[in-house]
Amino acid sequence: MDSAYYVTLHDDLSKIFAQEWNALVSADNPFWEYEFLRNLELSGSLGKESGWEAHYFTARKAGELVAALVLYVKENSYGEFIFDFEWARIHHQYGRHYYPKGIVAIPFTPVT
Repeated sequence: MDSAYYVTLHDDLSKIFAQEWNALVSADNPFWEYEFLRNLELSGSLGKESGWEAHYFTARKAGELVAALVLYVKENSYGEFIFDFEWARIHHQYGRHYYPKGIVAIPFTPVT
């Protein structure tokens, strides 16, 4: 029996089955549901142009989806509810790059 985990990076949520994704989401967290995230993609709220470039990581074991994560690559801090513009300014002041940055968060909602 294969006990290895296989991690895959997807650039589009439609490459993952909704039923598999939703099986990993707790019932009290609608903002991680497939339909919510997919609608953000389809509306243009997610994507490079919006500043929320989504990268979906999935982990499978024996063919079964056992974990999933969305990492957003951001070139700015807009659309977040914790603004870090001062961190970006300080990095720039010292000749460092703050962007792009990667965040794991629920876009456009102040829900914990």
